[in-house]
Amino acid sequence: MRFNAEVFYPEESVHKIFTAESPGQKPLSVSITIPSVTGLGEPFTVKTAVLDKNGYPSLECSETLAFTNCLTGETMPVRFRKGTPAVAFIKNARNSRKGFFRFSAELNGEPFHSNPSLAEKTPRYRIFWGDPHVHTVLSDCHADIARSVHFACTAGRYLTGLDWMAIADHVSNGRSSPGKWREGIAVTNLYRAPSEFVILPAYEASLKGGSGGDNNVYCTKYPDIFVDDYEEGNVKTLCEKLMQKAKEQGFDFFVVPHHTSRTGKHGEMPEAIYPGRELMPAIEIYSKWGCSEYPGNPRPLLNPYNGKVYVLDYLKRGVCTGFVAGTDSHATMPSGAGMEAPHIPYPPGFTAVRSGELTDMAVFNAIREGNTYAASGERIFLEAKINGLVHGGVIRDSRVPSRKVSVTAAATERIEKMELIRNGDVIYSSVVNDWHGSMEFTDEEKMDRYYMESEYGGRFLFYYVRLSCFSGAQAWSSPVFFLQP
Repeated sequence: MRFNAEVFYPEESVHKIFTAESPGQKPLSVSITIPSVTGLGEPFTVKTAVLDKNGYPSLECSETLAFTNCLTGETMPVRFRKGTPAVAFIKNARNSRKGFFRFSAELNGEPFHSNPSLAEKTPRYRIFWGDPHVHTVLSDCHADIARSVHFACTAGRYLTGLDWMAIADHVSNGRSSPGKWREGIAVTNLYRAPSEFVILPAYEASLKGGSGGDNNVYCTKYPDIFVDDYEEGNVKTLCEKLMQKAKEQGFDFFVVPHHTSRTGKHGEMPEAIYPGRELMPAIEIYSKWGCSEYPGNPRPLLNPYNGKVYVLDYLKRGVCTGFVAGTDSHATMPSGAGMEAPHIPYPPGFTAVRSGELTDMAVFNAIREGNTYAASGERIFLEAKINGLVHGGVIRDSRVPSRKVSVTAAATERIEKMELIRNGDVIYSSVVNDWHGSMEFTDEEKMDRYYMESEYGGRFLFYYVRLSCFSGAQAWSSPVFFLQP
């Protein structure tokens, strides 16, 4: 690492927003974010913030912290000034050694690490981190703790160091209006920065339990007004109405169900209302509300619904879907802590998209095509290949003699284990006990024994990888489906 880099601090307008909407208290922890994939000798930015007990940038920090490359030992001092939100960027950092590396810094004698980065001579792809599910005061839900759209965009880019996000404010049950809709569009357009910070057009449409539950709508551009079908509709009728508006106004869209195991808003989706993979390419496996992977998982939603509404229930029906994760933050804290309501008790979620560029369409298409993985608690590097296919996708070949699985992973703290799941069952597990590691396994069992029947695509089976850290952080690769025509 050559530290011919410079320290930059956000402009005064950023400081004003943090000071007005989240006046941070005494410094307690350090957040350090770096790109998950870097090229050798390529300049990149280290994003950092000193946080208080609630995850807001401290206004009382006056320390000079030394940020260290754990691979080379080289350091860069960053000075924070009391009375100013403790947020800074180290720009034009460079790395000349291949492999995984992290940054670290100490505050009051306690070490803090960045997310890991994989340095390659010629990166095969990039990983862009986002939060697809943030609420603001325009949701008119928990307005006592929610903050403005200005704060959401500022926090996403400068505080939690995201590459992209989506503000998915509520529109159902009278929570939105034409005026709120136009306000949200106007403010998000102010904060879009091509190739630096993407904001996907989005909103949340609520549906009743058994009609699809709550779904987020993601678009390539904002329609003139949102489409809502809460009273009498379901997820399929919602999509049909969106399709008509999309045809008229020239945009594309898809929907993503979330916290499907929530009582009252449960995501039961009978075959008659499933809109198909193209219109529902992903499912939110985790948010700060909890995990909906399977019943009895370590972080269940409070008061979960007792029914076949979990992610594994969807997959076992042959619903080919990728994984995303977010916050569903009602304290308007993109992929961070924040002072949430008591029923939103868990660490934040993140969605990693695999793409060659950071644009609105690249992020939109990556989610639609399954080039994603989900994480909770931290930005975990995860590359899971199944017969050479990275993360989500479909293999239409029933003659495959074996399924070779190759996993490479790294985390902020120690990884406990990696698990390979086939059709919902763990068939192989590898203990790591380090902050980075790998796993190799070949499933040579005959596929015919495990094929399930699907109304949507014939006979199928699926695989995905689940990673767990000692800190409680997790990651899930999007499933790879094998389909038998």
